[in-house]
Amino acid sequence: MQRGWQAWREIRIAMGNSVAAEVGLSNKRWLMDNSDRCSGETVQ
Repeated sequence: MQRGWQAWREIRIAMGNSVAAEVGLSNKRWLMDNSDRCSGETVQ
């Protein structure tokens, strides 16, 4: 498990910051959509 994490980390670094930023933006958008949905359900 540790070795796989290390390899994934090295691959991510090798791919560059642009890909990481793209993934971060998509994750942020997904989190915002889900939080909006959850907050809307709890408010009503």
